[in-house]
Formats: sequence, C-alpha cells, structure tokens
Amino acid sequence: MLEKHGIIFTETEHTDNNKTNILIGQYSGEIISDYANENGINLQVFDAGENKFDEHILEINNNSNNGDIVIIGNGKGSEYYAIATLDQINIKVIGNCVSISGTDSKAAIYTLEGVCIYNGNDRDIVISAPGIYILNIEKHSQYIYIK
Repeated sequence: MLEKHGIIFTETEHTDNNKTNILIGQYSGEIISDYANENGINLQVFDAGENKFDEHILEINNNSNNGDIVIIGNGKGSEYYAIATLDQINIKVIGNCVSISGTDSKAAIYTLEGVCIYNGNDRDIVISAPGIYILNIEKHSQYIYIK
C-alpha cells in the first residue's frame, strides 16, 4: 500500500522519534505489546467475549515527532482488514475540523467519557471544544486530537 502511494519506507524493529512510525503486528507480539503498554494503548478489545470478529486497533497518534500509525490485530487476519481500510478511509484533522473521505458510512464522535457529540454522514465536522475524542467509522475507532 505504501509503495502504491509513492511513500518511501524502511523496515526496522525499532521506532524512530524523528520519523512517522508504522507499527503492524499481533497484540501478543513482544514489540507491539511493549509499545502498547508504554503508550497507554488499551488492548481490551482482544479480551475473550461473544460476538467478536476481526478485532483490531487502528490508532494514529503523536507519540513521535511526526506521529505514529499503529495497527494491532488478533493474529487471525484482522491486521489485513485494518490495513485495507486504512487505504480506503482518509481522516484529516485541521484545527477544529475533522474531514472524512473514502467512505459513505456514518461517523460518530465521542468524548473520552463516552458521550456522543456527533453522529451522522457529514464529511466535515466542526468540534467546538479542544480535547481528545474517539472517532468511530464502520468497525474502526481512533483517537483524534482537536486543538
């Protein structure tokens, strides 16, 4: 996918604070588990439970100077689903505006306390209060930071 978009990359087993890091792996993998624990990524989605399938985490954060993209899967193929979706859905946060493209699915935005502040099909969503929010589109949730 990266080559398709003309992005030059290097594979390594270590993160670099001066580059955008893309971490892809299973929740039980040592490097991914260490990264998740060090950066407070909640892995509860992988806890046993009913009606769970393709569980994964797709997070875009500011843990390095240029941000990190973290894809954590269940080791049963959900990593692929997360990557394929990344190629389709484009989310940009500029100031207090969240812009969504590549999908017609409903978007929902929640506070960290779980209060829904937006639910609809708008592609440009203005959020009035700065903070960290949870954006949910289809089966994907990710944190967004509004300045």
